[in-house]
Amino acid sequence: WIRTEPDASLLYIRQYAHDWSQTRSATFEIQCEGVTGPRPPLALAELEKGLMRTAAFVDHAVHFWAAIVDRQAASEPNVFREVSQAQTEESPEMPVGHRFSAGYFRLAPDEALVVTFTPGDAPYWGLDLTSYWFEPLSYEDHRSHVNNRTATFEPDGSVRIIIAEERRGASNWIDLQGHREGMMLFRWSRSRDPLPAIASRVVKLAEL
Repeated sequence: WIRTEPDASLLYIRQYAHDWSQTRSATFEIQCEGVTGPRPPLALAELEKGLMRTAAFVDHAVHFWAAIVDRQAASEPNVFREVSQAQTEESPEMPVGHRFSAGYFRLAPDEALVVTFTPGDAPYWGLDLTSYWFEPLSYEDHRSHVNNRTATFEPDGSVRIIIAEERRGASNWIDLQGHREGMMLFRWSRSRDPLPAIASRVVKLAEL
């Protein structure tokens, strides 16, 4: 049971997976309890109201998420910051049990970003790179993210991830796919442990 409030109008469903090539996408069905028989034909006024709500949602969503990226882009690049869980008009939707660190990467062609952290115990954590519109840079072949099942850990339990155009022998590598800037998202899910501190530094590719 999920309790709704009188002004509730949206339902978000997120499915997380360590390896989408090995995971079946879930299917969902919405059924209105207590209703029998077919609904009356759709009236013109209902259609008009629905189209107006849809247009308003798209307009709000585009400007809302673009504003989040713009704020990150205006801050110091290549640094992760914990996303506040305080619910405001400007805060993103925060699923219960999920926390995030985010930042904006900006790298020259001959540069790489070295990211290091020591994760605690979490059923899922993942580091992703996305475009301005939160599109994974390389969704199909999974080269735009590293998670707790795909990562190679250091002997001391830490994780070192190289974000660069070239792999250069890195155990954990996220391919820039030609992008020079974009969003970095670290998801920390269903864990009592705090978000790990994430260190990052820009180096020359030749130093790797």
